[in-house]
Amino acid sequence: MAKTGYQSETNQAQTVRWLYYLARVKAVQLDYAAANRYLSLCIRRAPKESVAPGFVQAVSLANSL
Repeated sequence: MAKTGYQSETNQAQTVRWLYYLARVKAVQLDYAAANRYLSLCIRRAPKESVAPGFVQAVSLANSL
């Protein structure tokens, strides 16, 4: 992740997706505190459950583990 940069010109869905994958990478690196922080941000910024129910469910499940 250090070699990639985040582009600020992205839309909300791409931002949330970036946070989700960043949390997954942090969990693989055993940095659980950072992963939890990114998942919490992801849940707050995620679209309504009626728009993306599978994504919201996946993020909530990952955050509970």
